[in-house]
Amino acid sequence: MMSADTGFANRDALSMDLQLRGAGLFAAQAFDVKARRSFYTKLLDRLREAPGVTSAAAILLRPLEGTIGWDVPYKFEFEIGDKDSRVLPKVNYEVVTPDYFKTVGTALLEGRDFDAHDSEEAEPVVIISRMLAERIRAAGYSPLGYRIRLGLSGPGWNKVVGVCSDARYRSITQKGADIFVPYLQASQPTNYVIIRGTQSAKDLAALARQTLADIDSTQAVAGVATIGQLIDANAARHRFNMILLLWFGLCAAILAATGVYSVIAETMVAREREIAIRTVLGAQQIRLVSDLVSRTLGFVLIGESLGALAVFALGKLGSGLLYGVSVRDPLVLGSVAAFLLLISLGAAFLPAWSAAGNDPLVSLRAS
Repeated sequence: MMSADTGFANRDALSMDLQLRGAGLFAAQAFDVKARRSFYTKLLDRLREAPGVTSAAAILLRPLEGTIGWDVPYKFEFEIGDKDSRVLPKVNYEVVTPDYFKTVGTALLEGRDFDAHDSEEAEPVVIISRMLAERIRAAGYSPLGYRIRLGLSGPGWNKVVGVCSDARYRSITQKGADIFVPYLQASQPTNYVIIRGTQSAKDLAALARQTLADIDSTQAVAGVATIGQLIDANAARHRFNMILLLWFGLCAAILAATGVYSVIAETMVAREREIAIRTVLGAQQIRLVSDLVSRTLGFVLIGESLGALAVFALGKLGSGLLYGVSVRDPLVLGSVAAFLLLISLGAAFLPAWSAAGNDPLVSLRAS
């Protein structure tokens, strides 16, 4: 899970929450679309011009902010009929400014990024993720230049001008389809600023606060975190669950091995009289031990088979806690089975070999 490609290569990019709260320059127009656009345009232009900043952008909801986001129904031109929007598939919807993909490190695979020409008066455009582009290709069309209708964009169609790589916006364990709209053409606000530069995260945060204060001293940023920190925070719960699973599994394997070893070893000790009698009757030590061990391992194999059946029957109950590994993974199940077989072999062989090598008369007297 930790080595999976999240779609955000620039882990050092700094993000912060900026929703233009409180009294100030735009207080009376807190929800005015044009005022927000003007504010963000001015802020991002100043940040990009600041020394040590390589790129800056803004987005509606930053990556891995939570499992809840904007889910918008969509439809491609090749889909026939006007279906009810309630039955249309939905896609993660994001509003971004130019340079967003460069700032977070999401690759643009085809087409172009948004720019200042993608204004309210221009043709509505979108950038889609590879998952959506594959749907268009599967229908026999090229993604670039194709049109898509969004549930929140009214009756019009949006032209695809770019295709970016898939990313994980809701959870590090899930990759979904995403669609991006330029902020000058969207009614939804951008709420998060993302900066990348040659300075440390602390210095970039101080620079952003100072730049914001120069524009409007009543505004403030919150939730400052790098993309890497957002990824680590999202992975923390999964990592904790995996550590618990590891320890529970290890404890279960140790308990199983201890139990199997104890039972088999005790069984072999209890059969010392039988071993002595068979030795007196002429049984060779190697053949005697081989027979005892093979019979014992036969029972172990039956037990492991029953355990494997239980895994196949009930394993789905724990599938939600795993990532990249099946509950029926042959390597894991095979390793545990081999481990228990080795423990059983040692538990059966050592006492049997010792008993078969003793003087049978001494063993019979002792029993």
